[in-house]
Amino acid sequence: MMQPGPGSNQYRSRRATSGLPPAASLRDQAGAGWDGVRFGMARDRRTLPDDLDRLAHDPWSGVRLGVAGNSGALPGTLGRLARDPDREVRLLVAENLSTPPRALAQLAHDSEEVVRRGVAWHRQTPPSALRELARDPSLDVRLGVARNPSSPSAVFEQMASDPDPGMRAMVATNSASPPAVLERLARDPVEETRAAVAGNPSSSPTVLEQSVRDPEFWVRLEAARNPSCPPAVLRLLLQDSVGSVRAAAADNPELPADLRALWQLAHNA
Repeated sequence: MMQPGPGSNQYRSRRATSGLPPAASLRDQAGAGWDGVRFGMARDRRTLPDDLDRLAHDPWSGVRLGVAGNSGALPGTLGRLARDPDREVRLLVAENLSTPPRALAQLAHDSEEVVRRGVAWHRQTPPSALRELARDPSLDVRLGVARNPSSPSAVFEQMASDPDPGMRAMVATNSASPPAVLERLARDPVEETRAAVAGNPSSSPTVLEQSVRDPEFWVRLEAARNPSCPPAVLRLLLQDSVGSVRAAAADNPELPADLRALWQLAHNA
């Protein structure tokens, strides 16, 4: 959708109703020391895109920070701020949901770990950039990639073999992880990872049935709480040796009403 031009009636109407100063005065304010006004305009989502673009050149980093975090900023404006010398400005660009993939790909090579971490979490980050970040020396950055549902299948497969158990658990938690990856992680030696698989709504019925036989009760508890757990598996979990697992299975909305009634009758007897 095209933005209204400075000379249009729609443009003047939006500015009048927003309480913002006239467009002609913006350049005067930028050089008149009105830091508070410029900062407020930079953060305000009602500020028109061309004004935000002008404010993105402000000498005060606080104003540029406001623009960097403003979802109304144009892709070109955010792309320019992705090259800003201030780390905090680049970080807000990396976290802005309106930041275009091209700017995110550029920020994936940022020298600051915290900026790369923001890119790793962003759902619009291109697959090629996520593949690069999956090899980042920072564990926090790689964890961000493992958490991102937009990561490519090959990245999940790679990270499922990571020596760090926290990394494997993060992959196991991600609902976008491929079925084959979840099946592999269901046999992980670390119980936290197996519990994450058991609680993942994307886990297959076969994987959840496998969780029923897990020696750790809280792995079985996660399976009983899983909203995707099939009735046949819930029936098995109703017979678990641990009361909290049985109760969770009985409370699962996927349990057929007749089985829930029978369980409640036996439980309240």
